[in-house]
Amino acid sequence: MQFIVSRNALLRALQHTRCAITKQEIQVFKCFVFSFDGKTMTVHASNGSVWMTENVLLDDEPVEPRPIAIYYCDLMKPIKALDEQPLRFEVQEYQVIVHHQIGSFRMALYQNPTEFFDFKAPTPDAYADDGYQMEYEVPCLQSILSRCNYAMAHDELRPVMNGVYFNLTSEYCDYVSSDGIKLVRVRKNRSPESTFVANDLSFIIPYPVVKALLKVMPSTGDATIQYQKELMKEHTHTNSSGQREKHLSTKRKPQCRIIIDDTLTISFNTVEGRYPMYWTVIPNRHNFSMTIERKALVKSFDRLRLFASTTGLVKMDIAKTALKLSAEDNGYALAADETLPCECEPADGRSPISLRIGVNAQHVSQTLKSLSTEKVTVFFIDSSRAMLVQPQPQPYNEEISILLIPMMCND
Repeated sequence: MQFIVSRNALLRALQHTRCAITKQEIQVFKCFVFSFDGKTMTVHASNGSVWMTENVLLDDEPVEPRPIAIYYCDLMKPIKALDEQPLRFEVQEYQVIVHHQIGSFRMALYQNPTEFFDFKAPTPDAYADDGYQMEYEVPCLQSILSRCNYAMAHDELRPVMNGVYFNLTSEYCDYVSSDGIKLVRVRKNRSPESTFVANDLSFIIPYPVVKALLKVMPSTGDATIQYQKELMKEHTHTNSSGQREKHLSTKRKPQCRIIIDDTLTISFNTVEGRYPMYWTVIPNRHNFSMTIERKALVKSFDRLRLFASTTGLVKMDIAKTALKLSAEDNGYALAADETLPCECEPADGRSPISLRIGVNAQHVSQTLKSLSTEKVTVFFIDSSRAMLVQPQPQPYNEEISILLIPMMCND
């Protein structure tokens, strides 16, 4: 069998689907698997939990197409080292020869590529009674995931926190991530161009999928999310007293698939479990707010991190028109302080503004860098309660709220 494909198109598909390959004991999951349909070649890759495919157009139809599998480490490097040109693949029984403009190279084939398709990828039916389909513009979805990315947890004991929570209703859409110390909520208000569902829907996109999406999503285009709820099956059995009892078991896990521009597809099972009630920890009142230049504050925290102790503690002394930041590491006799102008307003218009609060410099810096506005507004209750950070002004048709847990100042 022979086929001809553009080097750039092939490399782009390999780099995208490579995100799904991780260290696995199953040999076929260490391969790129190629299937053919006319002049379309589909590149498959998986680690057993995340499945990625991308379509590539061929220059001509292959003769007697059959699926083939090539170890990813054998194929990626030589293709990446070539310039843009048409590549001719000559598939033999045990090896494949790749011909380019000034030579050729050969690689061994994995001998049982059909084994890959024995592992069934999630295939949600968006048009079933329990199915959903949501349409996004790629820049919008990319913005949501990038804002939530840094706050995702890596906790084996709380797997529901290891991802981005989608909570879609007929009135708004919430996208949430939290690691227990910081929390990000991006709320999309109802508008004609927003994605909404007739019935309330919630699911969790796992951490590896979010990371892969941020790597492979283009700057423009459309994205479709298809989701199907889990399927429960009812069983009856007779207990020791002779009474019949009913119980439910999961017959099919909740499935999800994200399609980008009808070319790149990522299929996976969503994280099972109930996400914490995040709305209960976001404060709806405050004693005063502080508005300050975002970039200046980022630079100050980045500098003060160099003088902070291993805990990263930076103290914030807040007055009506000035914010004083200080950090110290007594073990190495290091200390630094800076003062920035700010604007503070009490919630009731009369209370005096004076507060000392401790924060983790790295967390604050990450939070501020995830925003893009010139100013931010921080809402405070007291030194032991979480502070709420919001961009100023908020993006159109969107409300971004970031919650940060303070640290003990020990003074």
